[in-house]
Amino acid sequence: MAKPPFNFYAVSGLVDTEPVRQYTSGVQELDTFIHGGYKDLEENNVTALSAVFLGNTIVGMYALSSASTQAISKNKQRELAFGDAGNYNSLPLLSIDHLSVNEPYQYESTVDHPGLGTAILRHIFRIVVDLRMDYGVAIAGIIVDSLPGPVDFYLSRGFVYFNEHEENAINKETYKLVISYDKIEKACEL
Repeated sequence: MAKPPFNFYAVSGLVDTEPVRQYTSGVQELDTFIHGGYKDLEENNVTALSAVFLGNTIVGMYALSSASTQAISKNKQRELAFGDAGNYNSLPLLSIDHLSVNEPYQYESTVDHPGLGTAILRHIFRIVVDLRMDYGVAIAGIIVDSLPGPVDFYLSRGFVYFNEHEENAINKETYKLVISYDKIEKACEL
């Protein structure tokens, strides 16, 4: 996978935070998180917000944390997503707590020209593979609580619904989606 022309910085380490205040994804829930909702979470080491820069402009944001799943009984969706590992009661996962693209830079992606959301997701995939390969950290995959609008974005990039209840739910505030490490690693090979 070719390295994107972006730089990634922790928002907490930025000297000039004015670009963060000016950032908008156009989605109120996401913007509320960016403009301060993350601060208490980050101070308590629950999540970490990063800014994606193209030159001096923030074009995207993402926040990550560690997570695990709990399952009381077998679940077809978990087995579909994680294969044999889906049978374990708990799985180590990386959580995407936030992923957005600055509104002026949002556009439809194509195979030849992936959008910024896809580029950011590929960067997150690379983080997972690096943690596994370079640092020996076991990660079964990624989990995200997606707002309804981006569900198709995640599904088209290899994520599946976490369970049957998520897949069949109507009018939920968020949908829990997952992708396995194997799919992440294959995406990084492209």
